[in-house]
Amino acid sequence: MKRWKEYCESISNYYEWIAGKVIDNLAVISYNISEINYNKEKFWEYCKNELLNDLSMPDSIYIYLIATEKVKNKNSKVEHYKKCWKRVSDSFDIQGFELGLEIEHEYNGNYYYSGIAKTTVNNLEDLLKILEFKEKKYVTFMSKRDYFQDISDIKKLILNYVLFDKYEDIDYPNIFYQCKNNHDIACRYGVDSIGAEFALIIRKDEVNAYMSNEFISRLKKKNSPRNREINEELIKFFS
Repeated sequence: MKRWKEYCESISNYYEWIAGKVIDNLAVISYNISEINYNKEKFWEYCKNELLNDLSMPDSIYIYLIATEKVKNKNSKVEHYKKCWKRVSDSFDIQGFELGLEIEHEYNGNYYYSGIAKTTVNNLEDLLKILEFKEKKYVTFMSKRDYFQDISDIKKLILNYVLFDKYEDIDYPNIFYQCKNNHDIACRYGVDSIGAEFALIIRKDEVNAYMSNEFISRLKKKNSPRNREINEELIKFFS
């Protein structure tokens, strides 16, 4: 099983599909695994443990999950009752989440229920378990700000992050842009047939503020002229 993390100073160089989008000053820190039939639980645990070490103050970081479920029948009492979190709890353990506001809204001619929840890095495994099945539908991001303290802004926050493309999947470029403006860290979880990636998309000028001294020290050492990778903007840490 091959596990590693990467740091890239330019998001457009890291993700080819974002080329052409006007998103500057964003770097990528990603946690990766490559193996057919890899152990998902072990990878989720790896991501949690690495984050606990890599963040400067993990206990002061909140992780937010915005769940969105499309309304199939606007007159359905069952859908209205379940909204988001009751539907999520049917399949996943969400006891480690603080559940927030749920709203009904319209987006591109369709109706949705969206809700926001808050958790911590210590509960990252349960979060990734949800994203494994909802990677293109649910939005997650990290912040030093406790958004639940200002209830009046919660609905606006949810609507700002419910952004889909023409396939009704997460519009990641716009999510990254929103997080950049809010000085938050966007997160992206992706899987394919041979592995998975959990990535943090962070403002380059805030890497030092969010990440630990040990992470920064290793980054500088790896980025020295002697140790630099062929692709000068991509730095790999193997474990």
